[in-house]
Amino acid sequence: MRGIVRMAKNQREQAISDFDTAVRLAPNDSKVYTFRAENLARSGQLERALADYNRAIQLDEKAPGPYIGRGAVYQVKKDFEKARGDYDRAIELDPKQAGAMSARGMLLALQGEHDKALAEFDRALAINPRLSDALANRGMSLLVKNRAAEATADFDRALESGANNVLAMFGRGAVMLYSGQPDRAIVAFDRVIAAGQANALVLTTEAMRI
Repeated sequence: MRGIVRMAKNQREQAISDFDTAVRLAPNDSKVYTFRAENLARSGQLERALADYNRAIQLDEKAPGPYIGRGAVYQVKKDFEKARGDYDRAIELDPKQAGAMSARGMLLALQGEHDKALAEFDRALAINPRLSDALANRGMSLLVKNRAAEATADFDRALESGANNVLAMFGRGAVMLYSGQPDRAIVAFDRVIAAGQANALVLTTEAMRI
């Protein structure tokens, strides 16, 4: 298990190194900064990720992607006002930006506003019914509201669309644990740990009071 986590970490470090080279070769390409920022954020280097997202936005103010990524970093830093501003801006630039709607819903969920969050997830899924993140996020809010059967359906659909969706894996484990199936829950939680995302999920579920 530790070997798998170490391998994932090494892959992220290699990706960052590759994008360092790409930035040197294309210093005015917004997408290169965005891609590097995504990998930096996943590896926990939030300040470097913010700097890259800022540079990406400076180079292309009309691309929604960097705003969503920067909003996610602000969200992790618990600067919810700035996160909301970035998600709103992404949707303003692209009214069908389902990813930004899902992210905004997650922000609302973290603040305990699950009814509003569910409305955002529904909006996102009306645009893209197979959006794995939106399905997993909606499942978590449904679980908070004790709607376990609906939550399970969303987690299953999220994993059909994205087999590596760790939030959906965790959600399935939580449902199994609460329904008296600890052995199956442990299997699900082991998958989360293997993906190297356990710490992030602990913070998320604590904030949502799962």
